[in-house]
Amino acid sequence: MSVFRSIQEDDLVSSIAKATKRLVYMAPGVSKATADAIKTKLEVQEIAIIIDGDEECCRLGYCDAEALASLNTEAQAHDVALRRHTGLRLGFLMADNEVLIW
Repeated sequence: MSVFRSIQEDDLVSSIAKATKRLVYMAPGVSKATADAIKTKLEVQEIAIIIDGDEECCRLGYCDAEALASLNTEAQAHDVALRRHTGLRLGFLMADNEVLIW
């Protein structure tokens, strides 16, 4: 794998699907496909989800409001905290030992 590459939604979904021990997702928002992938991994031992998710992020296309609401509901059902950090404009995904930054 090269150090620099273009990160697409398929890359995020694929990396999330491979996670078995650790999943950290931090981004301005979440798409439906990425939220669905995260929902299948809410039982992972170490998990952290940090999203900005404000109206501006949705307006700019960084976040799907329905996907965020669905992820929040599913996370609460699994007793996983969905954290919020205002002003996020970079994305970070750690799935086990793989790290993607966009």
